[in-house]
Amino acid sequence: MKRVLEFNAGYGRLLNDHDEPSLQILCEQCDDVALQLTGIHPGADAANKLLTDAALPSATQVRGSCIGIFDFSSSLIGVLIIRQHQPNEHDWYIGLLMFKPDMRARGYGHKVVEAFQHYVWEQRGKRILLAVMWSNPRAMAFWKRLGYETARSLEPMQFGRLMQSGFELQQRPNTYQNWPTPTMPVMHDRSAFE
Repeated sequence: MKRVLEFNAGYGRLLNDHDEPSLQILCEQCDDVALQLTGIHPGADAANKLLTDAALPSATQVRGSCIGIFDFSSSLIGVLIIRQHQPNEHDWYIGLLMFKPDMRARGYGHKVVEAFQHYVWEQRGKRILLAVMWSNPRAMAFWKRLGYETARSLEPMQFGRLMQSGFELQQRPNTYQNWPTPTMPVMHDRSAFE
């Protein structure tokens, strides 16, 4: 499989149906994320839902990708779900960034987001958006440290058993102060997202 993302501690590649068993294990290991967002433990079909939700119909302008994050021993340690052209043509949306509990707070998230941002700006993307729920102050702090700004408040929405509200955050190329140097992580293989 082609790598679409590389950074100094691992790499990312597009996930497919063959990856469903390892993605299911990751979903079960990240039970705390599902409970915080939905109030429901991940079901036996959690991986299938992630893969299906990321793969949007080709007839739409929006393109989705489910990127597995691997360490150099090729163990799946996280997942990044993105959508291109959502909500507007030059916008990118991060639907989910999730890591195994023992891989959190070790710098992987920062490295993956930096590599992804670098790729988006190379593609002439105008902004990256994502939603953070009130119930997740650690996520809000993480994204704010990376320079993401509040774009708007979100109306309460039903997620599983929970009614959640929060903020939509955004990053624009001119708000990103720490441009990656050539030795920093890069995203490549543009055809993987087209």
